[in-house]
Amino acid sequence: MALTMKHIQSALDHLGRLRPARLNLSAKRDFSLREAVLFMAPKLTEMKELGFTTKELMAALAEREIIIKAPTLNRYLNEYQADRSRKAGPPDETATAPAVVSDVSE
Repeated sequence: MALTMKHIQSALDHLGRLRPARLNLSAKRDFSLREAVLFMAPKLTEMKELGFTTKELMAALAEREIIIKAPTLNRYLNEYQADRSRKAGPPDETATAPAVVSDVSE
């Protein structure tokens, strides 16, 4: 059977929706600071949208022995947002194209 782009795109879409039956978060594994923040990024981003400041988020993380500086936290959250935007796909060109306005006042 010949594979078409439709088959490939369908497989990619399907693979993108798959999730493991159980996350393997071994307590014995050490995480880098970046990995930890990216893992918590959905919740941290939600909290920022609710009005929490970076300083407040840093303090909450520090209470749990996750010490991070403001520029680093912001960089990791921006990285997370950029990655989410890339995965969402390119914006629709027709939605961002400027409207053509002609002046017909003769």
